[in-house]
Amino acid sequence: MTGPEMLVLYGSETGNARELAEYLYRECVYRDLPVRLCEMNEISTQQLQSHSIALFVCSTTGDGEEPKNMKLFWRQLLSRQLSSQTFSGLKYSVLGLGDSSYAKFNYVAKRLFRRLEGLGGTPLHTLGLSDEQHPEGSDYQSYVWMGELFNKLGEHLQKQLTRSYRMLPPRFSFTITKCQSEKRQKMEAKDSGEIREDSNKIASDTRDPVFKDNPFSGVMVGNRRLTSEEHFQDVRLVEFDISGSGIQYKPGDVVWIYPR
Repeated sequence: MTGPEMLVLYGSETGNARELAEYLYRECVYRDLPVRLCEMNEISTQQLQSHSIALFVCSTTGDGEEPKNMKLFWRQLLSRQLSSQTFSGLKYSVLGLGDSSYAKFNYVAKRLFRRLEGLGGTPLHTLGLSDEQHPEGSDYQSYVWMGELFNKLGEHLQKQLTRSYRMLPPRFSFTITKCQSEKRQKMEAKDSGEIREDSNKIASDTRDPVFKDNPFSGVMVGNRRLTSEEHFQDVRLVEFDISGSGIQYKPGDVVWIYPR
């Protein structure tokens, strides 16, 4: 392969597209392909021009909208300063995650595929459209598409892409903080049905609002498996002490957890 490493770029709102992008990244590594994984907002159109192959995985959120970690990149792609030859040296593929019960099924992936082609990019493989309603499961079409993609990659690179499993280096490091006895007591009181004061009703006056760039460092105080040991899925109830954070939440909210 000529030029810098291949790119696997993702736009994900709830994490599903990111998981598939990480899977695709690992499969590239197992085939000895130099590859880099990152969210779309982490790369500019100028940086993308220096790469020869880019693989995109994205979902559609809301009423046909791009995920938050893709919006900046998408705005750059819509710039009038780009021409029909901007990505003339780029081979690309797009895998979309969607639900055919919605009118704008995989709308973001379709727009991304057409825009890259309009800017001079050459499709390496057909547009992949994964459907939540597929009878074989939501990821079935994604894995079929990836298998076909590696065949196309092998043809393009003129080499046999033999898969060789190996342990990958860790991408994150974790610091384990022991729970304080007071926090353990709070959890024990909660489990026994006792009513405890909700310290989040009054946010700390000295703390700035919690958001992506100003996260709250909470302590995990509970990690309990909900499914039986015989069940194939390990579903857990993970609880955090967010006392003093001022965080308010309601059913349907999503919590973002950033490894340190």
